[in-house]
Amino acid sequence: MTSYIEMLKEEFLDRKKRRPSYSERAFARDLKLSSGFISLLFNGKRSLSPLKSLEVIKNIGWSESDSQKFLNLVQSHQFIPSQKSKQKAISIDEQEIAHDEFRLISNIKHFVVLEFIQCRAGCSVDQICEELFIDKIECEMIVSRLLRLSMVKLVNKQLKADNIHRKLKSIPSEAIRNYHRQAIDLASNSIEEQSFERRELRALTLCLDPKKIPQAKKEIDRFFTSFKKKYANVKNGEVYQLNTQLFSHQGRRK
Repeated sequence: MTSYIEMLKEEFLDRKKRRPSYSERAFARDLKLSSGFISLLFNGKRSLSPLKSLEVIKNIGWSESDSQKFLNLVQSHQFIPSQKSKQKAISIDEQEIAHDEFRLISNIKHFVVLEFIQCRAGCSVDQICEELFIDKIECEMIVSRLLRLSMVKLVNKQLKADNIHRKLKSIPSEAIRNYHRQAIDLASNSIEEQSFERRELRALTLCLDPKKIPQAKKEIDRFFTSFKKKYANVKNGEVYQLNTQLFSHQGRRK
């Protein structure tokens, strides 16, 4: 189950995405907490009391449902659960799985990290952060989610890929749209950030028969399958992203 600390971390990372310069110090200020306390909280060295959690809710601006969820998580951290609360936790866990699956699809970095782990006999969070240039707080969140979804496992303090083809219960269209926006943005950024030798970007403008789009999609799908089989899963390889964008310049409003 997601912890209340993870909820705070998610809120911090969401704010940081909107404002890259946003810091833990700014987050602490907005919540009217000390920056030292936030740092200790994020590192699991301090905890929130139910009373203090009410102050956090007052300042964070969450919806009523998120605020209640946060309070429940804080309270469950304080007490040993009864049989009744354990049964209730099963229902909450199912909601958390749906939340984790949404976050998994919404944030392409989950698949970048998963691919990195898969191509290695074992690795640590610090190694992932160093080689993929991912903020440690975000990396820890991603790894925690992959562990909860049983897509990776921890063996002798090393992360290993496991059940990477896990079938998701449902994939909301909003999550898919977020994924593809990020994939396109990353490709766009690579134009400025990477040398020509390390990337291959192509664009093709052509007239197609709209009736043949399903056939074209199948051919693209066959290409992806063939390409992955031929080039993927190289041990200790570098994680790359392959995108294709097929869309119409006409009838965009449709």
